Amino acid sequence: MKFLLLLVLTTSCLSFQSSAQNFRFIEYGIEDGINQNFIYSMDQDARGYLWIGTGEGLYRYDGQNFKSFTTKDGLAEDVVTCTVVSDNDILWVGHNNGGLSSMENGKISKFQDSKQVISTINGISLMEDEVFFVSQNEGVFTLKDGKYKKLGRFGAARFYDIEHIDADNIVIGTDNGIIHLVKSKDKWQKKSSRLKGRQVSDIAQSKEKGNLFAATNDGLLCELKLDNGKLMTRQWNADYLGDMRIRSVMQDDQMNIWLGTSNKGLIKIPITANNGSANDVVIYNEEKGLNTNVIQTSFQDREGSIWVGSFGAGLSAMSNDFFTFYEYKLNDELRAVTAIHIDRNYRWIGTRNGLIQTQLNGSEEIEITFPAVSSKIEVSSLYGIENRLFIGTKNSGMFILKKDERKARKINWNLGKLCDQINQIDANADFLWIATNGGLVAFDLETEETDVYGTESGLGHNAIQSVMVDYMGDIWLGTYSRFVYKITETGIDQIELIEVGQLQVNCIVEDLEQNVWVGTAESGVFKLTKDNIDYFSVRNGLSSNYIYALKHDKNNNMWVGHRGSLSKIQKGSNAISTYDYNFGIQGQVQLRSMALDKKSNLWIGTDQGMIQYDASKDVKNTLPPIISLVKVWIDDKPYDPSEEIILPYGNYRVQFEYIGVSLRDSDKITYQYMLKGHDKVFSDPTKEMIASYGRLADGDYTFEVNAFNGQGVGNKELATVQITISKPFWKQIWFIIIVFLAFLGMIYGFIQYRTLRLRKAKEQLQDELEEKTKEVVQNAEKIHLINKDLTDSINYAKRIQNSILPSTKMLDEFLPNSYLFFQPRDVVSGDFYFIEKIDNKLIVACADCTGHGVPGAFVSMIGSVTLRNIYKMAKWQWKTPDQVLEQLDIEVNNILHRGEEELSKDAHISRSDGMDITLCEIDLDTKEVLIAQAKRRCLVRRNGRVEKLKGDNRSIGGLDLIETNFSLEKLKLGEGDALYLFTDGFPDQFGGIKDKKLMMSGVLEMLEAMEEIDRAHHLQAIRSNFAMWKSTTPQVDDVLFIGLLF
Repeated sequence: MKFLLLLVLTTSCLSFQSSAQNFRFIEYGIEDGINQNFIYSMDQDARGYLWIGTGEGLYRYDGQNFKSFTTKDGLAEDVVTCTVVSDNDILWVGHNNGGLSSMENGKISKFQDSKQVISTINGISLMEDEVFFVSQNEGVFTLKDGKYKKLGRFGAARFYDIEHIDADNIVIGTDNGIIHLVKSKDKWQKKSSRLKGRQVSDIAQSKEKGNLFAATNDGLLCELKLDNGKLMTRQWNADYLGDMRIRSVMQDDQMNIWLGTSNKGLIKIPITANNGSANDVVIYNEEKGLNTNVIQTSFQDREGSIWVGSFGAGLSAMSNDFFTFYEYKLNDELRAVTAIHIDRNYRWIGTRNGLIQTQLNGSEEIEITFPAVSSKIEVSSLYGIENRLFIGTKNSGMFILKKDERKARKINWNLGKLCDQINQIDANADFLWIATNGGLVAFDLETEETDVYGTESGLGHNAIQSVMVDYMGDIWLGTYSRFVYKITETGIDQIELIEVGQLQVNCIVEDLEQNVWVGTAESGVFKLTKDNIDYFSVRNGLSSNYIYALKHDKNNNMWVGHRGSLSKIQKGSNAISTYDYNFGIQGQVQLRSMALDKKSNLWIGTDQGMIQYDASKDVKNTLPPIISLVKVWIDDKPYDPSEEIILPYGNYRVQFEYIGVSLRDSDKITYQYMLKGHDKVFSDPTKEMIASYGRLADGDYTFEVNAFNGQGVGNKELATVQITISKPFWKQIWFIIIVFLAFLGMIYGFIQYRTLRLRKAKEQLQDELEEKTKEVVQNAEKIHLINKDLTDSINYAKRIQNSILPSTKMLDEFLPNSYLFFQPRDVVSGDFYFIEKIDNKLIVACADCTGHGVPGAFVSMIGSVTLRNIYKMAKWQWKTPDQVLEQLDIEVNNILHRGEEELSKDAHISRSDGMDITLCEIDLDTKEVLIAQAKRRCLVRRNGRVEKLKGDNRSIGGLDLIETNFSLEKLKLGEGDALYLFTDGFPDQFGGIKDKKLMMSGVLEMLEAMEEIDRAHHLQAIRSNFAMWKSTTPQVDDVLFIGLLF
């Protein structure tokens, strides 16, 4: 788990208080994935990975996760003592018992020669394609063609490091100083020795090409360089090195030198301290917060972060130094910094326990004394004018301190207790303006007379939280209101921030461009420009909507204080960056406790002390994450993304794995990708590191991906991989040409054949036409007479059928707004309905008989009459709908089929003759509904949802092979519910744009749409919707639709 390591750098104290200047490191442990606390080496490869050599293997860190490599993965040994990355991105690894390993493109190779080397590999140096290394007890070696070759011992007993100056000069660190080797006629020879009698623990490359740094275990640091072929040394004559036992040396990009020691911790020597001065030297050790004094190695990554490897205390990193943290203690308890004022000579720090004066460098802390008051002095605001410092307190009024004195004087204004509760102080030429809980106090700087302004003066509230005098001399006030107030020479202006409700304005500031910023409690930040009001909240990226303090930095970025975090609103773009515990921000920012000093450093007061922000060190990270493709998965098979992928014809599932490596703010990395040949534009920014595509057909594809850091900086060159899926043979050009020519030949032959056939057919048709014309003329009159008789018969049958069908008035009477839509395909219908009221029960049936037209009408008449007779008999012995259907089935079978023997004799009677029917019984008192269905289904709307009720797979009158009893459904319906009965002519009707069946899904959509209109118009809606669907398509069957609305 990552946690912050507090580094205490400077301590000064009086008898009752102490302060400390702090930095924050991030420490990495077991929960992050690194299980070893002994760190021997660190390096970074071209893809941005950080490689860490430990006592239990090699670790790779990508900014988010650690991955370990051991002998199980191919290393020569588990203990890694040194690492180096070559110019062609090969990682070389030295081990504890003489082994070497290399890693190139993920492939590990190992090298060992136990006959020559069995002791620790302490250093590796690369020159062009040659690998040089030193073994602690055996001497200097090279690795050629996978074999160890000894160069010699050159008079030394122990060997600790090796570095090249150039291709012909090598420097060796030994137990007896430095040995300079030169190459002569392809042989390495000793030229000179330096620092004799000292154990050289480490040699490192300088940022100045051709120069080296060397350090000894007795505290000597020197710079090495060649002068006309002679090795020259320049020593640091610095008292601060003292008895330090130096283990490692490293120079960073800013030319600072970092020393890892085995007894004094980590030392940072700025380039300005190379003359021996200790003024700018920073020491991190156990006494000052570092968790160990034994530092094995340090490393600066490509983004400027400093990594520290310790001997037994693990790995840590410092990613920024633009925040410095100060703690102030009273009786060993932290003091909250509630107000800050910085002038040319002093830093004034208001706390909940009084006021502290320090020099600008933080030294000579003095506690200011106050006259006796009834409560402790809790400073809430500070304001300085020339030699006077005005001190506002939370409950004790205002004090004045002459800056050359140590005791404050109280202002006795007798304005009441609420006016003694001071929130903020500002001033113009003649007056102090003091925001209090009792109103706005005007304090005459010359006479010290006071006046109070509140609600009687036109303000919205007497409790003034914030006051600010702008560059024009106008006075801005923040209180409990949806307005902020501005006092001008002509009166009080109200600036409305929100239309309704109230705000608690905590702070008001003016930036360098004369924009006014307003911070509120729980409602974010408002920016008042000349033309409009901008608003910022957590939706725009703020860490919180609760604002404690506001202040601009020297670049006019606006800093916003929250509980446990800071937000920075960028000038111009309004982009927001946040800073939390990862940057060391832990305490709650105190109300209006921010200040800017003469050097443009921003100071922030918190309940844990004070934070200094140095904008000059907060440099934008211009380095994008290094983007690379990790793996391509095609139908679950891995492919190497470094090579073009060519696949045979087919459809493939493709998944691209990629990573952008940044060791700084890795959680803010975003990606955009595009598969050319499939996508037209790049994807939206995402944090996902996998892009998946379902089925890719034949074609040429190029996948491109880019990574962006938290500032939106991306790579100029994208990571890409090409995939080609071959075309099938029928898409090849040769096949297309052959098919085209064959097609032309077929068309020509077909045209010739058709022409001959048409000529013969035309002659034959002409003869037949003349003969048929005579017959048509003779039979036309006979057909006319037959058609007239048939039409009259069918119309009469329609009148008979209509007389048998019941009236629909009972639906309107007992179930208002219920409706019945009946539309036969022909003159007479094979569908029929049945409506009957018996006592308190309403019987409704919806039936679809076999066939339509005249045959269907006969069957429907049989069903309607039989059903009516059954219910007449049911008055003496009531039957439920399932029992009625059983009886109806028997009666219809007797009428239509007359038993199996007669059926076999009558070829005109079909086994399938009969009807499908939905029969329901509605209790008009309880609204309980009983339903039985024969090969039908209906829909019921309950509680706003439509459900399907499926009937039994058995028809009426049909001779089903498997006899089952009809089932009975019981429903309890209430007001607003509905029951829909219909025959299959409704959902089976063809129509719509694609001329497809309406289907049950279309019926459900109609019913959902009808819920938006008044129930009285549902019949018209059903009729019009059906007509619109059918349009000009012929009706395929009789249609019956009954809506029972409760």
